[in-house]
Amino acid sequence: MLRTRRTASSRLGDTLRTRRLLGSSAFLILFHAGSVQAQTVHGTVVDDVGRQPVAGAEVALTGAGLRAESRTATDSLGRFSLQAPRAGVYGVRVSHDSFVVFTEDSLSLGTGEVVTLEIRLGRSALPLQPLRVTARRTRLGLVGFDERRRAGFGQYLVREDIEARSASRVTDLLQAMTGLSLRPAGERRAGSIVLMSGGAGGRCEPTVWVDDVQMRQSDHGTIDQILSPGVVEAVEVYTSHAAAPPRYVTTPCGVILFWTRQGGDEGGGRFQWKKVLAGAGAAGLLIFLLVR
Repeated sequence: MLRTRRTASSRLGDTLRTRRLLGSSAFLILFHAGSVQAQTVHGTVVDDVGRQPVAGAEVALTGAGLRAESRTATDSLGRFSLQAPRAGVYGVRVSHDSFVVFTEDSLSLGTGEVVTLEIRLGRSALPLQPLRVTARRTRLGLVGFDERRRAGFGQYLVREDIEARSASRVTDLLQAMTGLSLRPAGERRAGSIVLMSGGAGGRCEPTVWVDDVQMRQSDHGTIDQILSPGVVEAVEVYTSHAAAPPRYVTTPCGVILFWTRQGGDEGGGRFQWKKVLAGAGAAGLLIFLLVR
């Protein structure tokens, strides 16, 4: 009888620990999902006469009371990039010693939206069309991609590169990249496992992310089974974990980031979230059976 009670108590303890673990995991997932919804304003500042880039101009996003929420200075090509802390309506203020100060107070930003601007500065009077919105897109995961590509610490593919390669599988896009190799998966037609140089035995398995969701490669579940080239918008490859964005580093090996296209079915279907949910369901069932 005593042994039976101890067993029941042990099972209860395991169940409570499992519930706490699952609760913590759910909290982390929800927290992570909310943290990626940044709003970005980027673009160029040019002079109104020759449309030449204006370097060293101060660009600020302003909120209530004209308080600066975010500010930066344009680079040598007149480019700038700012992140807004939340969705809403913002003001834009651009100043430079050689030009008339420009202000705009009605720039709206949706959740996760990326807005591209062209701002023209005049030397004696404001131009007729000083601000022009050249593009709007929602790319929660792609926020910061352009900045990382300009920094040049990794290898990058954009949509034009992907279309030019005419690949039948996603892993085919990676074949020409330095430091990567492919191993056929155990199951027929499952695709390939992506490996990097530098690990034990000369190769290691990189951390793979798809739209800010970490994916585990296996012989029974490869990137080729989840994505097709037609739905990939961009790819980032970092063969050194030191060069990768810190938030994506989970192992000493490198990092590969896949970003999918927005919109409907394009060349092979959207990212297959059903497979991810099915995997999560299977994991939950396994935990349930273990703690019964």
